[in-house]
Amino acid sequence: MLRRISLACVVAGSVLLAGCGQDSADAPLAHVPADTPFLFANLDTLDDTTLDAALASSNASLPQQRVDLRQFAEELRRDGGAESLANVLDALTEELADKSNYQQVAEQIGVDLGGRSALYGLGLTPVLRLSISDAERYQAFLQRLADAAGQPLGSHTQGELKYRQARLGESPLQLLSAVHDGQAVLAVAPVDLDDDALQQLLGTSLPDNSVQDTQRLNELADAKGYLPYGLGYVDTTRLATLLTGSQDPMLQSFRSFAEQTQGQAPEPVSASCREDAARLASRMPQLSAGYTTLDAERTEQRIDVALAEDIAAPFAALTSTLPGLGKDSLESPFDLAIALPMNDLRDLLSQQIQHIRTTPFDCPVLAELNSGLDEFGRQANMLAMPPLGSLRGMRLVIDEFAMPEDSRQPAIKGSLLVASNDPNGLLAIGQSMLPGLATLSLSSDGEPQALPPQLTAMLGDTPAWLAMTDKALGVATGEGEQATLKTLMKDDTGEAGELMHLKLSGDMYAKWLRLADAFGSLAGDDDAIEEQLEAMRDQFERIDNVVMRMRMEDDGLVIDNRIDWQQ
Repeated sequence: MLRRISLACVVAGSVLLAGCGQDSADAPLAHVPADTPFLFANLDTLDDTTLDAALASSNASLPQQRVDLRQFAEELRRDGGAESLANVLDALTEELADKSNYQQVAEQIGVDLGGRSALYGLGLTPVLRLSISDAERYQAFLQRLADAAGQPLGSHTQGELKYRQARLGESPLQLLSAVHDGQAVLAVAPVDLDDDALQQLLGTSLPDNSVQDTQRLNELADAKGYLPYGLGYVDTTRLATLLTGSQDPMLQSFRSFAEQTQGQAPEPVSASCREDAARLASRMPQLSAGYTTLDAERTEQRIDVALAEDIAAPFAALTSTLPGLGKDSLESPFDLAIALPMNDLRDLLSQQIQHIRTTPFDCPVLAELNSGLDEFGRQANMLAMPPLGSLRGMRLVIDEFAMPEDSRQPAIKGSLLVASNDPNGLLAIGQSMLPGLATLSLSSDGEPQALPPQLTAMLGDTPAWLAMTDKALGVATGEGEQATLKTLMKDDTGEAGELMHLKLSGDMYAKWLRLADAFGSLAGDDDAIEEQLEAMRDQFERIDNVVMRMRMEDDGLVIDNRIDWQQ
């Protein structure tokens, strides 16, 4: 399901990434209500070079999208009852056929990727406004989708504006589309919209207070360091208010539909549940994302998850003792480091449990959380028990990964570090489980010692080493890896707030896919999965490295994603 959601976002987002000069009354942001629950748009136009960089990731995954669309359509047909949607997915697959990038797709369907666009919520109704380069091609594209779905596109007028409309199956929803002055609007809206809502959706009237008026998107870009392309946010507090209320046209439409088809409308959400939903949303009031680097060599995107102060502050000030956390080893094709401050996690969970005990939820749907507090508390306390309680993090570095032709066991050269407040205690546990370790006499100087033959025999006689400092216990396997282990053990610890980093080379990912083929656990005789693996290989052949970092700042969690492209 996550892949399907991502697929929809990529297909829509690839068309959405167009420049948005937001100065005039007919600019997309002038149509976006200031209290919209979600918005993704651009604050500036994109030149060809920047557009190529913005679409690099989507273009690299285009073969994968074709495979996913076709396979998703096949799944829908096997499950039955969704033939119309499956036909639409097939039609979209055809639009992507024989295309090497989304610029070619946009040209085919008449969309101007250098124009203006915004994806936002008019309440719970999703609306896409974008520039078009060829109205006839755009209208023909919509007609192809309607024909595939077996739904007629009716023509209507709103004042002097002509628009087209199609019912979406038996649901209480309709697809609305209009083209005016080089712009198009596309929305999935309730069937029974009133005139005021229809006018605002089509753009014949503007909201009293718009995002353009408030400059909210500009302020977000300045605060987070986002570039003025493809940035946006989800306002979870506004979403919670809309979803638990009863006034939004989308909710009213589904309530009426349920009453007609089932003979009874759903009960309205109680005041106590609305209050509890708002309380939960306030713990994570906003999600936002935007690019921070866009060029031919590198693409960087930042995701911000706003969190309540009592969640964010303890981890923003926390410094993990894990060596090397926060900096990836560019020499290694795989490097994963994760902070695991078990005592701090226990303290946070205990604090949140006590908060609920003091102010329990009143909503019946959340009553189970109240009754399960004692069990949650017991589980949280287990995090402080040895050996978990001493853990601070782990780091796995792989330098070589190969699948020998004469073996079904991969050959791995790399190191594993476990950060702990008590490395000697971890060593003692290991010695109790593997008596051969008792022959080693490790000091805390980080100097690797070779494992005895009875232990390396378990690794196919591959040489291995163990090392310890006052911060971590480490093990390495593979010829020459003792030098790498020694260097890793002496790395500096991460800065305050660092939680995780991952570095993966495109070549390493391709090797993992070949391993999947060798084992047959994924590919086997399934042609569809083999086709999917081939598309994934093609995607990662264009990538040098993928790097992801997570850190906690005073106002929430920050996730940085970076792609280094093959030159």
